[in-house]
Amino acid sequence: MTGVTHFTPELMAKRVQLWKDVLPRIGRLAVLRFPGKLDDLVMRDIEAAARQLGVQLQTIEVRQAEDLPAAFESAVKGRAQAAMTTQGPLFRHHRSQIARLALKHRLPSLSGEPGAAEAGALMFYGPDVMEGCTRGAVYVDRILKGAKPADLPVEQPTKITMVINLKAAKALGLTIPPSVLLRADEVIQ
Repeated sequence: MTGVTHFTPELMAKRVQLWKDVLPRIGRLAVLRFPGKLDDLVMRDIEAAARQLGVQLQTIEVRQAEDLPAAFESAVKGRAQAAMTTQGPLFRHHRSQIARLALKHRLPSLSGEPGAAEAGALMFYGPDVMEGCTRGAVYVDRILKGAKPADLPVEQPTKITMVINLKAAKALGLTIPPSVLLRADEVIQ
């Protein structure tokens, strides 16, 4: 196989680790996921990281935007202390609704969808999706120029960005540790 990936085990592990850095006593994390094989792989990596860090996961399947309110109600009933999503079109298109629901239910939220922190999520942590698209175009160009796909390695993101939304933190009554703020590429005041 060849191509460009946005998902790596290290990226998923780092997202769980961020929760331990922001909420050191976190015991339960709700993960909203879309059903399917890609999210099965992503969840495998999140579950491994959570086990290693002593965090229980509450996995909540979301198939459509109409499922989001019930998903957050389920997270609260399950005593989740924070929420995050896997990635995909559903979560990207509804990042503002997800951020609003997280704030409404007083759940700090993390997303790998670009623009999530600007939409009101507490944190965004992920690769530059446009860089991945550009890398994909480079792959196509190389193949059209005669490169054999089997000879091209799978490329991972080269830049991971972290955005922290202090407005969301304030609304949730959270203080983001200085060590986390110093690692942020962008802080929304």
